[in-house]
Amino acid sequence: MQKELIILPIILMVLLTIFVWGRMIWVRLSVMKSINIDPQEMKSQKAKQFFPEEINVPAENFVNLFEIPIIFYLLSTLLLVTDSVSLFYLIASFIYVVLRYVHSFIALTYNKVVHRFKAYLLSCLVVFIMWGKFSYDLLLSFG
Repeated sequence: MQKELIILPIILMVLLTIFVWGRMIWVRLSVMKSINIDPQEMKSQKAKQFFPEEINVPAENFVNLFEIPIIFYLLSTLLLVTDSVSLFYLIASFIYVVLRYVHSFIALTYNKVVHRFKAYLLSCLVVFIMWGKFSYDLLLSFG
């Protein structure tokens, strides 16, 4: 197997992040224009409590893509660098990415919290299992 295949899920995550960023900007500008919000009123995070949920949801989803996904990016890089890429990691990476897409889709559409949370929880479990296996395998290699 080509170890470089692990880069594909990374690319898909970056594409998701770019899409959510674009959606956030588009929604923010559209809503601000439609209800005549002065951009200066958006100068701090505290201001967001006064604006419609339409503005905040995409922004929160965008921020979320810089939380747990960071450890996914790090693990993927470590797998590549340590030549540890395997079919397990490749499949798990794609499962993780699909779950992150589902999470963002739910957040940006009908936003049912229970559904969104299930996708989030499962994605976290996948990346934590990946980290557990990587850590275990690394410890074994030292022994």
